[in-house]
Amino acid sequence: MFHMFIHSPPARRSVSRIYREKHPFGPFLFEGAEHESNSISIQVNESAPENFRQIRSICRGSLRVLGPTSDTTPSSLMVALIPFVDETQALRRICQTAQLEIPTVFYYIGVDKRTLLSQLRSLILDAEAFGEESGTWENRSGYFLNGRRLFVPAGIDLAEISSETSEEGYRTLGFGIGTEIVNLYNFGTGNAIIGNFLDPLSFFHVLNNSVLHDGRPALAEGPEINSWMKIATNRILFTFRDEWNDDIHDGTLVNLTADGTTSTYTLSINMLGTIAALEGTTFEMVIQDKKISRISDRESPV
Repeated sequence: MFHMFIHSPPARRSVSRIYREKHPFGPFLFEGAEHESNSISIQVNESAPENFRQIRSICRGSLRVLGPTSDTTPSSLMVALIPFVDETQALRRICQTAQLEIPTVFYYIGVDKRTLLSQLRSLILDAEAFGEESGTWENRSGYFLNGRRLFVPAGIDLAEISSETSEEGYRTLGFGIGTEIVNLYNFGTGNAIIGNFLDPLSFFHVLNNSVLHDGRPALAEGPEINSWMKIATNRILFTFRDEWNDDIHDGTLVNLTADGTTSTYTLSINMLGTIAALEGTTFEMVIQDKKISRISDRESPV
């Protein structure tokens, strides 16, 4: 039912020769300053076989073009995939069992416009959602590029990663997992994706070790897959929300104790409320004098 968002090399091939991580989800250092990202950024070697430049549909769903990633990269698009009802129900069951926030939308950042249109041409021409009056290719492709939804099957190649993202011999794809229902029609060129987000590495670890209601592996490629996960930064992350599941308030202090060692963090509205913890096995969190306790396994995650 579910698939990786990029192709995985054969078991005998080194993942690091094809992919590398530009930056992880959450906090990361760049040129000496700390930044935070709501997506993971994966780079693919330009010298690798062409199929590794392809992005894939994680599941069945409706695909929408949100617009160019910036004014200077008109052929590098941001697109969103919203899972269908059956896929959403499967995600809800899997994520609630793992006490993980439930994905509502998958974002691909750095998608090549030309190959997106050419590889989805038959679906665009057959799309009933565009209506019979928009029968020409020019009209239908125009509707699609302007944000009309296109139904896509699971596990197909959608497009290449845009060459406009190329640097130092690598193309770059951003991949984000939103956990809120957002209005995707209000996007414009260069708009940032908003709302709350889930760590892709954590999500795929859960998906990789889950089964569907009929006993099949949730991840079609199977649990022994030789994937991008091998080159991703594996960290312990904590994400904070306020009582209405909004971004954390500016200046909120958090004390995080890992195996007896305490670190203090000041959360900011300019960040996403996610911190990377020191390595450890036991953790205690205090948010401005309020201790946080793990919820019961019988309760739904919050």
